[in-house]
Amino acid sequence: MITAIIYNELGLPVFSEIGKFTDSCFFSMMGLWSLCFAIVAIALAVGISFVIDYRYKWFENLANKYLSYAFIAVWLFGFVVYDMGMYTGEPWSLLGNVPMAILHAFEMFIINSDVSAIHEPFHNNGWFMFGFSLAHFLAAFVSLVFVLKHFGFSIIAAFKRWLAVSSKDNTYIFWGMNNATYYLAKDINKKFAGRNDFRIVVVRTNNDIEGAVAKNGMERLFNFLSLNNKDLDRLKELDCVSMSTYSNLATVDSKSGDGVIPSDILHDRLRLTSLCRIIKNKTKSTLHIFFLSDNEEDNILAVANLRNDMTIRSFTEKGKVKLYCHARYNSIHRVIEDELTNERIEVKVIDSSHISVEQLKAQPILHPVNYVKVEKDATVSTPFDSLVIGLGEVGLDSVRFLYEFGAFVKYKSWEGFVERSDFHCYAVDQNMDRLVGIFTASVPSIDISIDEKKYEVPNMLNLYSMDCRSKEFYDRLKCWIKTLNYIVIATGDDEINISLAVRIFRLAIQLREENGEFERLRILVRVQHDENRHIQNIAYHYNRIWAANSASRDLHHMHQNEILANQMIETPITLFGSAEQVYTYDNVVTESLKEDAKIFKRKYDLSINELKRISGEEGDDIVNWDDEQNLMMQLAGDYKGYAPTYSAIMKLRRTQSQNIANSLHKETKVLLAKKALGEMDYNNIALHGLVRKEGSKSYSWLDHSMLPIDKYQKVLDTLAQTEHLRWNASHEILGYRNKEDEKYKDEAKLYHGCLKDWKDLTEVTQSYDYNIVDVSLNLIDVDNCEL
Repeated sequence: MITAIIYNELGLPVFSEIGKFTDSCFFSMMGLWSLCFAIVAIALAVGISFVIDYRYKWFENLANKYLSYAFIAVWLFGFVVYDMGMYTGEPWSLLGNVPMAILHAFEMFIINSDVSAIHEPFHNNGWFMFGFSLAHFLAAFVSLVFVLKHFGFSIIAAFKRWLAVSSKDNTYIFWGMNNATYYLAKDINKKFAGRNDFRIVVVRTNNDIEGAVAKNGMERLFNFLSLNNKDLDRLKELDCVSMSTYSNLATVDSKSGDGVIPSDILHDRLRLTSLCRIIKNKTKSTLHIFFLSDNEEDNILAVANLRNDMTIRSFTEKGKVKLYCHARYNSIHRVIEDELTNERIEVKVIDSSHISVEQLKAQPILHPVNYVKVEKDATVSTPFDSLVIGLGEVGLDSVRFLYEFGAFVKYKSWEGFVERSDFHCYAVDQNMDRLVGIFTASVPSIDISIDEKKYEVPNMLNLYSMDCRSKEFYDRLKCWIKTLNYIVIATGDDEINISLAVRIFRLAIQLREENGEFERLRILVRVQHDENRHIQNIAYHYNRIWAANSASRDLHHMHQNEILANQMIETPITLFGSAEQVYTYDNVVTESLKEDAKIFKRKYDLSINELKRISGEEGDDIVNWDDEQNLMMQLAGDYKGYAPTYSAIMKLRRTQSQNIANSLHKETKVLLAKKALGEMDYNNIALHGLVRKEGSKSYSWLDHSMLPIDKYQKVLDTLAQTEHLRWNASHEILGYRNKEDEKYKDEAKLYHGCLKDWKDLTEVTQSYDYNIVDVSLNLIDVDNCEL
């Protein structure tokens, strides 16, 4: 009775009146189709408007905050509509209809309208049918918002791919989305801001799904096709062309037929037709493809497969392909650089650990010369003591860097005998037992102590197997910290690294004798992930409060008025090696350090010819970096097409690494000269000019100045001797050994006759080190020569 009264009040028919309705329904079938069409049209219009406005942040915030509440409200509304529409007049009918009403309410969100479930008498009531239509419209709207929220970027990306009609000179394709991809693509955009001759493409892969998501099934597929907020924000910021592939390129079989014919991997296997179209028709000059995931094996296999792809091979007929592979820069992985697939396909191994240490070399302020006392003759009178915590990839490269760049001539070395200044490097790792064998075997010319229990007489290199959080480590650290100049912390864990840096910092304050000792202390901390700059702020905080403490004129260091509360101070704790610092256009694509080395080599060759010209001799033909590499790798010349020899590869790598080192070490030589001579006397070199003959060690003033030459000669002698010490150290750390005959070289067996003391070299051989000094200090003018 109560239900009937309610229905009468609403103007709805009760069960006893159902038979009175005839075929004159308010909505005919045509009317129902018209309504559906209108709903679809409205939904499309709203959807298009949202797609247009999709990049505005308010939509994303609105969807994140209210979508769940909207779904619940619309579902309840639909449930009530269906429950009422299926009412039969029986008292318990509304309760009995609940299961079907629940199902129909859910069906609304998949755009399913089951009007047949509604009893025919309700079709004639305008108010009820309005509610019925509104419920379905709202459900369709919620579903549309859901689709746009989770898949909207993919929809927009499809439009972008379709609209990518203009041709570009360079296309940069990133395989996978991670921090390395984001920072490198961001730097490329910054590098070419305002230019319209490049395109960035990001191919999302199934490896991009991180965290606790399903590893298989529909949930993994959903997570792959949808985008998390972090990736979505980054892809929007990069303003790139985006596409996806669920297949793993590393596991694709790249062979077809007899295993020689290239396969159509991108088009047929991965179905990346849009990418193939961009490569074939929309790229004019160079194709850059990056594999920067943390899985080195997958990166190498992917590069190997892609080199055999038909689309890539066909592009080489008009342009060049450069493949970048993130992997350790060692003799195993560098094979992919040496293997020749096509003359116009180049492979580069990108070693983030190696690059991070190379960046230390590229910053003169971080060279060891800044942490020793330089005398008036450019010799060094204080030891250089260093500590490396963690002998992984970064730690090993750091030991090599410090051993080479920490080589100086010792103060008061007697004439004719050049002694290396005191150098001690301590390396600590909890897994040293399985690392020490490989390292010591690779450097037979270096005396290394392993777990030496005596503190008093350390070797140049000292390896210790201990945990950096153990009591034994801190007992030794209390002894070392008093004289340490340089500390590299690279355990592989960012939090442990910065925590350890702070503890060492505080221990140094307690145990180092004077505040001034901090001027010769640098704590380098490898931090890979610091997107919110939390770790950087920790470093700034401790640097700042110590600087404030040093600036205080109060007896008890309680107040000061020099250091501001938000001032960013870089010493003594310095972070290095973050993904943002490593993955830049200059580091990865142009390899700026290698480009600088090419210039240094060219200047060196020109300076030799200039010295020969001054001496009345004929200069040599100069072979540039790239031509020399092609000749040694037998990519050009009389032996083109044949396999290069092992000796040729080893020599090429050694000489190229020396040119890179010379280019970076020139700043150390400049700093030594400036500290020894003083700024004014150093400027006299540029003002008056210095010159010597080929094969000679004696300098004279180019403009025949009456200034005394002895002081300058002594400094330049020390710089040449320092260069020889550096050269010796670099070859020792590469594994080379000495031979008695100065002219003897065996690149395969790692023998070099010049790896000996300065006094045992001929004057002509010693003059080669003076040549390096000439180029480093710009003593010979080669700027007018074509580089």
